[in-house]
Amino acid sequence: MLMDQLAALDDLATMLEECAATPGSCLWFAGDESSCHVRRVSV
Repeated sequence: MLMDQLAALDDLATMLEECAATPGSCLWFAGDESSCHVRRVSV
């Protein structure tokens, strides 16, 4: 379980870095405490 959480945090860090480097993009979060889905959107 801990390794899954660490991998998810690493993925999130990558998405945040890409989002910050791409003007007009944002991250959408959907879910609850048991699951969360993140999608990067460029506008």
